[in-house]
Amino acid sequence: MLSAAKILTRLLRLILPAMALAAGFAATSAKAQVCSASMPALTFGSVDVLPGTNIDYSSTLTVSCTGIPVGFRVRACFALYDGDVAPFDATWRQMASGANLLRFTIYRNAAFSQLWGGTAAQQVGITINRNTGFATRAIRARIQSGQQSASVGSYLNNMDGLMTYVLYSTSATAPGCASVTSNPTPLGFPVTATVAANCSVSASNMNFGTTGVIAANVDATSTVTVTCTTNAPYHVRLNGGLTGATNPAARKMANGAEQITYGLYRDMPRSLPWGATDGVNTATGTGTSSGFGHIVYGRIPPQTTPSPGVYSDTIVVEVAF
Repeated sequence: MLSAAKILTRLLRLILPAMALAAGFAATSAKAQVCSASMPALTFGSVDVLPGTNIDYSSTLTVSCTGIPVGFRVRACFALYDGDVAPFDATWRQMASGANLLRFTIYRNAAFSQLWGGTAAQQVGITINRNTGFATRAIRARIQSGQQSASVGSYLNNMDGLMTYVLYSTSATAPGCASVTSNPTPLGFPVTATVAANCSVSASNMNFGTTGVIAANVDATSTVTVTCTTNAPYHVRLNGGLTGATNPAARKMANGAEQITYGLYRDMPRSLPWGATDGVNTATGTGTSSGFGHIVYGRIPPQTTPSPGVYSDTIVVEVAF
């Protein structure tokens, strides 16, 4: 079981100096303005990168203020700068797990089209009215598609470069973020994801062809193709077939009540039987995110030939990871 990533939340308190009031307000009405902001961790949790599709997550940025005089509005602008994993670019952010990297991007809108960065045009602006005192803004993050090769592991980027700018204005419309430059204060939060192991498998049929009297070995092969997440170890198990054979070298193909004995092996000389006991007779591998073909070597040994007909068996392939 993969443990859920802990969600960390830090609170930012901005103690803002009292400002000169607009004409018509008595100086005695001024009160201390206090603002706080919180940005929970962006926690993708356990993710499967093998499909190669986008993986999305959303969270909520909250800012609240008290002591806002009548006629005032607060404009809080959140500019997202560098985390602790290079490169430091709004279009190309990365989480790290040791030397392994996982690319992600943070957006300001539901369509995942507006980047959240450090320029004024990319900032998240929130307006606080005296009547409300607080506001929220949905923040969306995306692990980009096409990262099937990402390795199994826990990934992290501490986004400790988030800067919060707060400016009070007496105008009916709060200023744009381009003019908000006072009280820069850092508000850090982590971005985390755990790339989980996953595998897919396919297999081709094994056909021994047509033979007469079984006086010599009859050999054939098939291929089991396994695709697993990078660095995910796995075992490939082959069960005992329709007859539940416990000896991988003595499976049975049947035609009605009659049978032919055959074996499945992991090597060309047919010396390593292929069964379903990990550490004893299964094939092993480590994922690379690309399909790897394990050849199954089959052999019908010399034996008493049964009646003519079509003999068959069905083997279940299982990948444990």
